[in-house]
Amino acid sequence: APAPASRGALPLEGVSPMDFQLRDCFKDFDPDAQQSTVVDCATGHSAQLVAVEKYGADESYPGREQLKQKARNACKEAPLTDKAGDYDLSYKLAYPSSRSWDKGDRRVDCYAVTDTGNVIMESLLP
Repeated sequence: APAPASRGALPLEGVSPMDFQLRDCFKDFDPDAQQSTVVDCATGHSAQLVAVEKYGADESYPGREQLKQKARNACKEAPLTDKAGDYDLSYKLAYPSSRSWDKGDRRVDCYAVTDTGNVIMESLLP
């Protein structure tokens, strides 16, 4: 499915993690960076956001271990295609710190990542 029109054409540079969307593919992905470049999944990339879970706005901070577990489960349940087996992938987890939780961050993300560069040439999600 095409990206929502509001984002403009790909590649998009300087996208904040809060604005990442499920299925986004990233060039030169660094999970610790404040921003990333979102590219068309048919072009070379090193990571894809394959699962997103959200907590409710009124929930209290569940603590790091529970957040990490939720992210792990999201990774486990991500419906990757058979093509994913062609790449040397690992999972990277992203979840709110207590500080970002207090600012309204409720996202738990799972990325499929390869550390061999921008070698993935397709979406890993069906």
